[in-house]
Amino acid sequence: MFHKDRHVDNRGCGVLLYVKDVLHPIECHTKTQCGEHVWCHIGNLLLGVCYRSSNTAVVGEDNASLLNQVLQEVSSSHVLVLGDFNYPKIN
Repeated sequence: MFHKDRHVDNRGCGVLLYVKDVLHPIECHTKTQCGEHVWCHIGNLLLGVCYRSSNTAVVGEDNASLLNQVLQEVSSSHVLVLGDFNYPKIN
């Protein structure tokens, strides 16, 4: 189990990633510190869970930019990114 909690308010927000032990996951940390995301290596695959909040009062105005920086940082790996990105609907 890998997790990152948000400590801004006491509502239990954050992200959680469960990986079976038989896959031998190894936790990985990014240099970019943004919002809520967790990463682990499973062999040569980098697996990540990200949450991009749309609440700028909690996460700040640069949340989308910081998430983009994280994704650029990990893009040189074989990567699988899961999560809730809360991007607005485009018509």
